[in-house]
Amino acid sequence: STGRWGYALASAGIAGYIAILALGKRLLPFVERWPRLATVLRATLEASTPGRAARLTLLALAGWMTEVIILMLSLAALGLPALLGSAFLVLLSVNLAITVPGPPVNLGTFEAGVTAALMARGIGAAPALTFALAYHLLMAVPVILVGATIFLLRGGSRRA
Repeated sequence: STGRWGYALASAGIAGYIAILALGKRLLPFVERWPRLATVLRATLEASTPGRAARLTLLALAGWMTEVIILMLSLAALGLPALLGSAFLVLLSVNLAITVPGPPVNLGTFEAGVTAALMARGIGAAPALTFALAYHLLMAVPVILVGATIFLLRGGSRRA
């Protein structure tokens, strides 16, 4: 099932991070011949204090849980089953889909991810696509408005 794969991938990522933290200093001499990799490894080790890692993990989890709640409320608002599993699957599917390069605001890839996830949960294509479009608007419009406002308040120029 999707849940098992999700747990397996998350576990592999956590195990890899822990391995880098545990073995990173020993790996540095071996990766020095690749300057970019060595720089990334050094930066990771310097930034990964236990307290900082714990705070970042908690903030990341809070962000994801906020989005899951928004998804569940949005599903309910459109009369679709607001199940926790569906919300997690949509979130995972969207994040995988938007890794594919696409047009601005991920138009199309975002909807494909949402629609595929909802259809996998037994929701028909038309309601799934309708939800995908509404949810994308809900997520994109506030960001676009804030960005446009800041751009205009700064004089609307492209200064660095």
